[in-house]
Amino acid sequence: MKMERLLIVCFFLVLAGCANAEKDDLSNYIKELRKVVKAESLAMNAYASVSGSNYTDDETVYEALTETIIPASRDYLNKLEAITVRLQTKEIRALNEKAIEAVTLQNNAFVLLMDILEEQDRSRVVDFNERLDKARRLGREWQTEVQDLCKKNGI
Repeated sequence: MKMERLLIVCFFLVLAGCANAEKDDLSNYIKELRKVVKAESLAMNAYASVSGSNYTDDETVYEALTETIIPASRDYLNKLEAITVRLQTKEIRALNEKAIEAVTLQNNAFVLLMDILEEQDRSRVVDFNERLDKARRLGREWQTEVQDLCKKNGI
C-alpha cells in the first residue's frame, strides 16, 4: 500500500509539468505504473490473506498461489516489462529493471512455495523466505530511488 500512496503523490506532482528528458521520462513512468499497480496489489493482498496470522492450512495457501498470487504476479511482471520499451532514458530504464528484478524474485519465491507445498518438502522453506526477503529489500530500494528521482526532478 505504501507503493500506491507513493505513486499517487508522484502522479499528482507530475502534473506540474516537465522540463528535461529524465523528468519527462519519470513522469511517463509514474503514469504507466499507475496503470499496472493493481496487479501487484492483487498478488500481495492474496498472499497476505493466506499467510502469517491469516494462515489456515497448506491447501488454502496452494489454491491462492495457483489461482491468484502467481498469475497476478506474472501479470504485473509482464506489464513492467512492457513499460521498458516505452522508456526513453537509461536512468528510468534502470529503475524499471530494478522493479522487474524484485518482482521476478518475488514470483520465483511464490513458485518455490508452490513446489514446497506440492512436495511437502519443508526443508526449502528457509530458501523461500530468503528469496521473498530479498525481493522485498529490492522493492524498498526501488521505492527509495523513485522518491529520490522525484525530489531531484521536482516532481
